[in-house]
Amino acid sequence: MNEFTHFFTGYVLARALRYKHTRFETFFLAFASLIPDMDFTVSLFVPIEHGVFTHTLVGGAMLALVVAAVAWAVKAAVNARRPGAIPVGVVTLLGLAMLGMATHLAVDSFTYYESAADATHHLFFWPAWNFPVHINTMFPGTTYGTRVLVEVAYTAAIGAAILFYQWAYRKENPFLSFSPWAWSPATAAEKGRAGRPAWGKPVVVVASIGILVSCYLLLDIVLAIVAMEAFLGACFLADTRPALRRPI
Repeated sequence: MNEFTHFFTGYVLARALRYKHTRFETFFLAFASLIPDMDFTVSLFVPIEHGVFTHTLVGGAMLALVVAAVAWAVKAAVNARRPGAIPVGVVTLLGLAMLGMATHLAVDSFTYYESAADATHHLFFWPAWNFPVHINTMFPGTTYGTRVLVEVAYTAAIGAAILFYQWAYRKENPFLSFSPWAWSPATAAEKGRAGRPAWGKPVVVVASIGILVSCYLLLDIVLAIVAMEAFLGACFLADTRPALRRPI
């Protein structure tokens, strides 16, 4: 599954748990749903293969502990400047981190077992049970086309729930979850505004869709693409700098 689906699955789950769209807990649970895929970042410093250790309940729980600790430190820093802005305890943070991690693994169970290399991927119950959890290991005979159809249908359902039910029908802008200024319980965003709702303005709709697409692109490819482009750009500047200094 892609990062867009993971993130907004956590978001929808947070809303189902009755956290408001402007609460830190909503953003945090959505973010925590990306925890197992943080092995992409970890691999920059430690040789670790994607989809192996962090995609187990043991490894995911260890990473969730780290994420919860960092979130607690961020919460303490924010509350020091804005008292009461993030009224959430460490136990709640840990529980949301674990829930987000488990949600990621549940959604990843619809990935496809393609080759022998996948025998070491998604061993959710390791070391107790070395069973690679994929859609075609759980349901033998499932085709790759079915796996793609499931992902597309599920992603479309998540998007529709957010954009049409919550945003258009309930007038709750889901992108307020990205704003630390909206996390305080007593903000104007939670009191509602008179007149045309902000979600209905075309510029807000276009900007929010842009943010949605950008989040997916950033979460999915930024580490590889930006690093490569930065390296190539540095090489280009190094090659052209002497020429730029020469008089015309």
